[in-house]
Amino acid sequence: SDTSGTDCSDSMVPITPLRLVPIQRYRQIKGSLQLKEYKIADGTVAVCNNAFDLSGMQNNIKKIFCPNTLVAIGEYAFCNARVKEIIWSPSLKYIGSYAFYGCSLIKLEQELDLPQSLNYIGANAFNGCRKFTSVSFPDSIIKIDSHAFANCESLKWVYIPNTIKEIGSGVFDGCTSLKEIKIPKGSHTKFEKLLPFSVDKFVEV
Repeated sequence: SDTSGTDCSDSMVPITPLRLVPIQRYRQIKGSLQLKEYKIADGTVAVCNNAFDLSGMQNNIKKIFCPNTLVAIGEYAFCNARVKEIIWSPSLKYIGSYAFYGCSLIKLEQELDLPQSLNYIGANAFNGCRKFTSVSFPDSIIKIDSHAFANCESLKWVYIPNTIKEIGSGVFDGCTSLKEIKIPKGSHTKFEKLLPFSVDKFVEV
């Protein structure tokens, strides 16, 4: 397992090297474009920016396994990959901007069941993920950045807990099937400020 040439200096936190090597300006999976499943190495703390960005390349990776040690996924990490399923780390706190942008095949049994440790979702992180129908944000969530779930065409409902402190602009733009934004009882006033253009979709639960 050759880890030479790995440079993760632009990731948020120090990591145990992934089995990745630089190819031009991207970091991609060494010799594994035909794998159907890929297990990120045990002990890895963060996935580098652009690590699995396979834009314009043929690849068959459908399932990603994240180790329990993983706390951060960098920007563009899985951008335009053909991933269908992700086994999340229970320690994951940070998903960077564009991390899963254009991953139109992500299904995850119809619901995007995010880990209960997650604090931050970056701008456009799941933009264009057209398969999943619902998202329940965990009680740990603090910020969802701009357009994080834009153009998720099958998304019918989301649940956002009271722990949220900031929601960026256009977070659900282009979600043509979205009918309900479920919020905790008694939180209507708070969410009017966070999502002023989506008040008509609020359902207190």
